[in-house]
Amino acid sequence: MSGPDVADNIWVWAVDPDFDDRSPPSRGETVEEGDDTYKGYLRVRLPQLVNNFFEARRFMLEKYPMVTLWEAAVKSKNIAFVSAHF
Repeated sequence: MSGPDVADNIWVWAVDPDFDDRSPPSRGETVEEGDDTYKGYLRVRLPQLVNNFFEARRFMLEKYPMVTLWEAAVKSKNIAFVSAHF
């Protein structure tokens, strides 16, 4: 796989440090459409990690807790974090 779109297919798990009842994502775990249970983590695509996720978690923590970011992520095309600007 190569080309400018390769970064759109790379993602990492973002884990909510304040979520109590979680088992961490297992290696190779996927997120299915319609999974409406917050488990304390969400996928973040590489471009968003670099551009928006850090800012949302570091500087807008009260406005955008992880569960809010997750709610937006499950509605996105890639079932992953898109942006903090809804």
